[in-house]
Amino acid sequence: GSVAGDAMKTIMDAYGYEINKDWKPEYLSHGDGAEALTDGNVDAVCIMSTLPASPVTTAAASRPIRLLGLEKEYFDKIMTECPYYIPAKIAANVYNGQDEEIEYTFGSASILITYRDMPEEDIYNMAKALFENNELLVAAYPQCNEWNIENATRGLEGLVEMHPGVIKYLKEKGIMN
Repeated sequence: GSVAGDAMKTIMDAYGYEINKDWKPEYLSHGDGAEALTDGNVDAVCIMSTLPASPVTTAAASRPIRLLGLEKEYFDKIMTECPYYIPAKIAANVYNGQDEEIEYTFGSASILITYRDMPEEDIYNMAKALFENNELLVAAYPQCNEWNIENATRGLEGLVEMHPGVIKYLKEKGIMN
């Protein structure tokens, strides 16, 4: 049920590997996937999460693992074919034994979903509270630093219908026209 399952298929397709022919997926939670990797029950795990991802940290602490980035040509292909993915990097030393930057990888946007008929004013106030109090979110969960107004439409423009209340707020802040 995770976005990582789709991401893994996207990656394998880009490299020309056919699902259930060249590779067989196991649909596991992030924690179960990392455990299966360290136990030797799977060969690779795709985890899309904020950094550092605790399952990866745990796996890297229990045995040597290797983080794989994409080759640039495949990264470029995925970014062109899948505009909803966001280019990302993993800095060196995020995980035990990972001493080089992973330059070519990607992530996905985190979004808040609501009913279409939610009052514009309510959604406007919610967007305002989230963006104008981002430091409180970051204090509780550091990875929320990505939930800032500069990233509000990243990976979403033209792909996701935004609520009029959010659009109103983002236009006021000069993020949208």
